Amino acid sequence: MLIYNKRGKNKSGLSPVIATVLLIVLVLILIIIIFLWARTFVSEQVEKFGNPISDYCDDLNFALSLNKHSSGGLYRLDIVNQGNIPIYEIDIKQVRGGDSNVTSYTIKVKAGESGILDNLALNSFNPTEKVIISPGILGNVKGKTLNKVYVCLDKAKEISL
Repeated sequence: MLIYNKRGKNKSGLSPVIATVLLIVLVLILIIIIFLWARTFVSEQVEKFGNPISDYCDDLNFALSLNKHSSGGLYRLDIVNQGNIPIYEIDIKQVRGGDSNVTSYTIKVKAGESGILDNLALNSFNPTEKVIISPGILGNVKGKTLNKVYVCLDKAKEISL
């Protein structure tokens, strides 16, 4: 569509069809950006044998023994798995006042077996008031072939130092 001004020169305007297509493309780009941003807030679902992995935390049963070595500030943690779910990881949270520090240790303790974490340096806070130990179990990420550790915080055990 040509528009003539007073001097006789023509100006071409933006076609309504092209404007509509550009608006649709702009809206689609905004929808994609919002979708990708919102995906970061949705956590992955971890399963074990097709059920939510949190259901298996109730089957965990373990005993702990934390002993200080005679030399230095190193500790030995003995774990006995008395349940029927293998423990794959141990999270050790050191607490002093309102501050805390969490360290994860990979340890594979099958059902009915025991494991040892030796030479633990529990001195990131000097002095650490208490230690909270949480077991982690291995599950599958829903819809993927990826394994992920789920830490059962409700089964945590607290030890005062």
